[in-house]
Amino acid sequence: MNMRKKICVAVLVAVSLLAVGGGLSAATYKSADGTVVITATPIEFYQSKLVAKGGVHLETRDADSKTSLTADAADLTLTLFSSPDSRTSTSGMGMLKNAALNGPLSIVYVATEPSGTKTRTTAYADKAVYESTTQIVTLTGSVKIVYENPEVFGAPTVATGDQAQVNVKPGIGPDVFRFRIEGSKEPSRIEVTPIAGEAAK
Repeated sequence: MNMRKKICVAVLVAVSLLAVGGGLSAATYKSADGTVVITATPIEFYQSKLVAKGGVHLETRDADSKTSLTADAADLTLTLFSSPDSRTSTSGMGMLKNAALNGPLSIVYVATEPSGTKTRTTAYADKAVYESTTQIVTLTGSVKIVYENPEVFGAPTVATGDQAQVNVKPGIGPDVFRFRIEGSKEPSRIEVTPIAGEAAK
């Protein structure tokens, strides 16, 4: 058995003991810098991926880009970058190569925009897939998005549809979408409340 396999087996055994020993109901994975944390029952480790099942909770944060993402799902399959040189960032979501979540699930993405405004995107769906190459989360099945941007809207924007994409790239410009939604069987629906000053114009 090579060293890499020995490490994987050791980590799997340690997490398994954490899950069943001492009466604990969940296992926990934490990245070395603490910016990625996963809890579930159980967590399985493979050579190139991590699989979490049963009450999955994921937390990521990136102090440099001032972003964070939390997710709750039935199960999660996650691939981390094997080399620091290939990461989009050295912490938080920048460590994730791709991820697939099955639900029902919820995702909360918080970002500080270039203007300094903090925005929050909360998404609900049956399934979600994240790809680091695009930094897009694609949601399918009974999708609902609640978008909070106090600089633009007087109340949270609520959108529903069959499929949506959430852009989790930090520091996007005014011409780049934060989310978009569509319906396959019925038209998607968006409820928008402009801020008071804009509504009067």
